[in-house]
Amino acid sequence: MATVVIGTCIVSLKCTTNVCPMDAIHADDTQAYIDPARCEDCDECLDVCPMDAIVKVENLSERKKKYIQINADFFKNRE
Repeated sequence: MATVVIGTCIVSLKCTTNVCPMDAIHADDTQAYIDPARCEDCDECLDVCPMDAIVKVENLSERKKKYIQINADFFKNRE
């Protein structure tokens, strides 16, 4: 996984779900999530998010590293 969506995501903006060439971004009613199995680190999603809610994993603060698991769990629960 190269990027994750953090808690500042406002999914109603629908700004990033269609930009991913790997179809790795999906959303529920509260936020978008990035599928760690599909993300190929292209960074196309980073520039389109107006909320800066998409962050490269290596740039996450300790406090926000929980979003790595939150994103992964979203897709685990969809199987």
